[in-house]
Amino acid sequence: MSAPSENDQATNKLNDQAINELVEPDTELFGFGPADADFRDVREFPRFPFRGRAGVVVLPCEPGGEPVECEVLTTDVSRGGLSLLSRQQLFPGQQVVLVLNDAHRLVEVCWCCRVWAGLYSAGCKFLNSPVETVELAR
Repeated sequence: MSAPSENDQATNKLNDQAINELVEPDTELFGFGPADADFRDVREFPRFPFRGRAGVVVLPCEPGGEPVECEVLTTDVSRGGLSLLSRQQLFPGQQVVLVLNDAHRLVEVCWCCRVWAGLYSAGCKFLNSPVETVELAR
């Protein structure tokens, strides 16, 4: 096998620079030490895979803000809530109207974390029945 040419070395250097610009450092992720070794899953209900697109109306966190309509991907569901992937950052306590097959459900964001730049994973709990939520979405 021959040694890489100067052109190959320059290309590899450019690729490394591009990767470093796209990938953010993980110092924030690992800066808090290891996870608790005594972690227990405290979910009340079992989760089931539930992958698909859903429309949402993200209600504003601040009074006077405007609701934002967008699309999310659902990843799993339980009797108590669901998790989703969103291009918009959501915040704990924020409410979202989830639209699935013309049914509306109000959910509250319990947690949200960045998967990578421009993509967030969020866990949400159901707040009320679909009948009550239809009135909220109008």
